Amino acid sequence: MDERTGGLDQPGLVEDTLLGPTIPHGGTLPPHVLTIRPFLWLVLGVAAAGLAFWGFLAAVFAQATFEFHASSSEMAALGLSISAPYAVFIPLQGVLVDRWSPKWMNLSGYLALVAAVPVAWAADSLVSLYVSTALVGIAFATIEPARSSLTGLLVDVRRLVQANGMISAANQLSLMVGTLAGGFITAAVGVRTVYAVAMFASVASIGFNLVVPDVRQGGERPAVSLRDLGQGLRTARRVPEIRLLVVVGCVAWLMVTTFLVLEPIFIKQVLHQGESAVSFLWFIHGLGAMLGAIAVSRIRRSAGRELLLVAGGVTTVGIGLLLFSAIVSYPVAFLGEGLMGAGFSFIFAPALALIQRTAGEEQRGRVTSIFGSLQEMTGIVSSVVIIALGSLVVIRPTLCGAGVLVILTGVAGFRAAIRLRSRVMAGDEPSR
Repeated sequence: MDERTGGLDQPGLVEDTLLGPTIPHGGTLPPHVLTIRPFLWLVLGVAAAGLAFWGFLAAVFAQATFEFHASSSEMAALGLSISAPYAVFIPLQGVLVDRWSPKWMNLSGYLALVAAVPVAWAADSLVSLYVSTALVGIAFATIEPARSSLTGLLVDVRRLVQANGMISAANQLSLMVGTLAGGFITAAVGVRTVYAVAMFASVASIGFNLVVPDVRQGGERPAVSLRDLGQGLRTARRVPEIRLLVVVGCVAWLMVTTFLVLEPIFIKQVLHQGESAVSFLWFIHGLGAMLGAIAVSRIRRSAGRELLLVAGGVTTVGIGLLLFSAIVSYPVAFLGEGLMGAGFSFIFAPALALIQRTAGEEQRGRVTSIFGSLQEMTGIVSSVVIIALGSLVVIRPTLCGAGVLVILTGVAGFRAAIRLRSRVMAGDEPSR
């Protein structure tokens, strides 16, 4: 199997005739990852789905806070309704995608996203929103390992950071367009109209993803077994780079989840802004993330440096979070959102590229899902703590403390990544 092309250069594969000259079959890389046509369809599918998802999610959080007057505990329950299904389903989906078809797994996830939109559209209580967001959690538990596996199969290993950066850029462009349009729509005619636009975009994403070829990993594919979850966990624990990634990612996400569930209340009670402000602030987040994703996609020599990029991204997120919450100012909140968005871009693509590079082709999906599940479990812990504390949660000090802890996590992760890289270069740790 050719590691660079994911086995697509093997004679006899049906997918090889489908892809034609768009996938490199030798040592020469294409001028840009988007010239790989199947990968282009994948990116366009991400963009359309992102337009639906971000407009939808901002509308849900705004509706819960402003229409249904959700408390901090109820907002945490809304976050939990996404996190819990995600954490439960993503390990199972990761096992399945390594043995079945990433394309059809990807499509089934987008179908769940389509189903979530009308449930929120017709919501008459927070319970309906909980059901809708639970479907979203299941959708992305299915999409993320499948998309990660597809990317690894369609793109040369030397371009994985750039490819994931392009996926991130498409997602963040959708975040910008979806939330900005959602903000104006909400201000003009109400939040529920946003769901109509989200429905159209989510259906469009199905069309793009149907065109992606049905490529599958060529390694060993034994019968599906729950023991594979343990194997994916052992791989994550055995590979030093992935082990450090899990620690840094999970600790940071614990604090970031706290911010996500309390942010709309902060906007309402501390910044004294209306429900459209949620979408407008998320638009600035997307703008920062878009610029960050473009920067990541232009990094040429990233293999072996992924952890440094992740730690730098985590630190930037923490700085943005602290600015957002420590200085009570609507303009400063925009600055903080932009920094958080840029920081997330430097986490997403390098983290996936690290797993795709080190886990092995036959385990990419399950290790990605284990990482996602462990990370989301920290989000569950955050939501449960907020629910348990209830009215004892003081919004602004809680968010300031979360920002400080994210910064400390990023700095500690950066130092640990430098030490690990030095050991690898010295031969004390195996280079993968």
